[in-house]
Amino acid sequence: MAQPTMTPEMEFEAKRHQELSNEIQDLTNSRQKQLSQLNENTMVKQEMDLISGEAVVYKKIGPTLVKQDLSSAKDLISKRMEFVERSIKSLDKKVEAKQGEMQKIETRVQALQEKEMKRLQQAEQKN
Repeated sequence: MAQPTMTPEMEFEAKRHQELSNEIQDLTNSRQKQLSQLNENTMVKQEMDLISGEAVVYKKIGPTLVKQDLSSAKDLISKRMEFVERSIKSLDKKVEAKQGEMQKIETRVQALQEKEMKRLQQAEQKN
């Protein structure tokens, strides 16, 4: 029995599948970075929650430390955490969409392979 060959359509789908796989990997790497930021900010928030109202808090801006109000520092950390959480959710949705696209490609390639196999079987039966 003859081996099925890759049709141009299959090659195109395989290339697109690889591209999507690479995009998912990039999105996953970005998500990991965002998770690291979220963990870092969570630790900072936990530390700030331990500080009393009279404590002095500084924010590093470039090479200098600038005195900052504790409540505004806590607000800033909370807002950062919300931003990072939204970013993570957005990345998750993008990954899910890309995985859906990959699934469709896999289904198309499988159908193309079955079609090619039938064609080869019919060609052999004629011989």
